[in-house]
Amino acid sequence: AELAFVICIEGPYRCLQRADDLSYTVGFLGTFEPPSFADPSGILADNEKSRLAEEATANIVEGMEKIGTGDDEHVNQNKRRGYDESSSSSEFFHRNESAAAPSPAYGESSSLAEVFASDSDDSDFDYGGSYELPTPISKCAGQDEDFGFDPTLLSKPNEKRTWDDATGALHYLLSHASYTKLALSSLSSRKWNGAGISESLADLVFLLLVKDANRDGKTDQCSLLSSRPGAADIPLLWSRVLCVLQDRALDRNRGHDALPCYLQLLSGLILYTDQSIASILHTSGDDPIELVATTKVGLSSFANICSCKEMTDAGSGKMAGTTAWSVCPRDEVRKSLIEAMDLFGQLVEIVNPHNGICADRRKNILGEGGMSGSPAPWVQVVGCIIPMLEYLMNLRARHGFVPLFDGGGNSGYSLSKAHAKEISSDLFRELLSTFVATGPQGGMPEDGPTEAEQAVRMELLRTLLGLSIQSLDLMGRYAVRVPGFAGVVHSSAFMEEHPVDGILWSAMGSAVLESRAGGGSGGPKQPPRLKLRANSKLAAASASAARAEDGKSLAERSLEGF
Repeated sequence: AELAFVICIEGPYRCLQRADDLSYTVGFLGTFEPPSFADPSGILADNEKSRLAEEATANIVEGMEKIGTGDDEHVNQNKRRGYDESSSSSEFFHRNESAAAPSPAYGESSSLAEVFASDSDDSDFDYGGSYELPTPISKCAGQDEDFGFDPTLLSKPNEKRTWDDATGALHYLLSHASYTKLALSSLSSRKWNGAGISESLADLVFLLLVKDANRDGKTDQCSLLSSRPGAADIPLLWSRVLCVLQDRALDRNRGHDALPCYLQLLSGLILYTDQSIASILHTSGDDPIELVATTKVGLSSFANICSCKEMTDAGSGKMAGTTAWSVCPRDEVRKSLIEAMDLFGQLVEIVNPHNGICADRRKNILGEGGMSGSPAPWVQVVGCIIPMLEYLMNLRARHGFVPLFDGGGNSGYSLSKAHAKEISSDLFRELLSTFVATGPQGGMPEDGPTEAEQAVRMELLRTLLGLSIQSLDLMGRYAVRVPGFAGVVHSSAFMEEHPVDGILWSAMGSAVLESRAGGGSGGPKQPPRLKLRANSKLAAASASAARAEDGKSLAERSLEGF
């Protein structure tokens, strides 16, 4: 496994670090040449697939014919042998005894002869002192000089290798990088971390992804990372290397020892800023602006790891091993999410359709053939942030408000006050603003939100409700104070279209009002009183009713009609 990693990943990684030095790559590759039928994209051509299929079919048919012919000949030989053996019984038994007698193992006959020879002359037994070594195969006369496995000849650099040949060879090696195929799971945590494999994989992913994201259309003939017509495109293999690191991070048998490095890589991808971002402020309002590819990959990978089984099952809340590199997956993911909360808030602010600099200001952009193009930037960002918030809440707000972690709800993994403070500082406010800005704005129906935008918007609303319920005094109280947001969730149109969500928001608003009337979280909660003028005819009746209703909550009195 170590040798396979060096050949398929570590070696190409070192060569790509010196992408402008062909001699270094030539020295690493030696006489290696990828198969002639290997396609630069890693996919076999149709004619090669047909040829391999025909060869396999022919071999199977030929093997079946040999098996059938061999059985017939074996039966005929037995018949002939039985006839011959019956003609001479003494010869038959003699042959069976000689055949049944086991052949002595090497050294048995010689040791037995040595026992009998001990009583006789020493010269009667040959102890094998004149044994001669066989002639080595590589030294046989008439053989080619290159015959056999000679590391010196295989490592000899090919001086005729071109840039395209070197690029194709490295592409072939990286295209076979796989956590399962290279048997990397057999490497212990000590060997894995001692060799710095996680860091090498993360650095290679970052190198390839940044190069793939920053294509300027120029062709450099003297670089391994440049895309040339007819040559292999190495930067496209960043996803294969990322999967190797992800598989190791999710490997519980190795204590998730690569999980901290993997999460650090995702944070680094989100933090990466390109020089083209600076030009966003100077673009015209009609030009669609997209996020950097590294940011998309980091967000989507973060959302994926918050939803995978290895991070949500019952064992994810415990230490995955006893080595020094073993971690508790659930704690590691939650810690990384909290550290990136401010960054998530900035991303939501950037893609806000109302005033974000990366907002897609054109409605219903169509791609080729009249099909809808890529979703709006806010859909991509918010759709990835929602699973992260559910991981912090331990609540599937999008799917019936059920616990996310297996084994039921656990108060130890719900939203704590410290986490709620981090979320409410910037991210929660931007999410509320995005929900209000993405609502129907009137006008023509074709200018309204798409189905994808409506679905993500409703998922966002339920996630906001989960956050408000788990942090009633902080986020719940803030949500009901936002005029645009409160006007939407308490409107009659919203109640008719989404009755369950409307009731839940009304109940949450009643709980906030009751908590505020009681003076917050501290002290006894007193139900609010309906203030009337002193000279009102209902003043006396209201006072007596208030005394009778003492001790009942606002929700109970609302059900009774006050």
